[in-house]
Amino acid sequence: EALSAPRMSEVQSVPPLPFLLTVKEVSLLLQIPRHKVYLMIETGAIVAVQLNAEYRVRKDSVEQLIPEGTTLQ
Repeated sequence: EALSAPRMSEVQSVPPLPFLLTVKEVSLLLQIPRHKVYLMIETGAIVAVQLNAEYRVRKDSVEQLIPEGTTLQ
C-alpha cells in the first residue's frame, strides 16, 4: 500500500512553540531592573535559555509570576 500525505481534516494542529522574551522585555513586563531578571534566571525562578551571550526567557515562565486575569500581549 502506497503512502500518501494526510488529508487536511486528518492533520492535528501543532501547539505553538514557547514564546521567548529578552531580558529587557521581562524587565519591562515585570517592572523590575534587569539585574533582578538575571538573578531570577540564575536561581531558577524563571526558565531561560542562553543563545550566544544573551538569554531568552520562556513567556510561560514569566506568566506564572503575573497575577491571574492579567495577560501578556
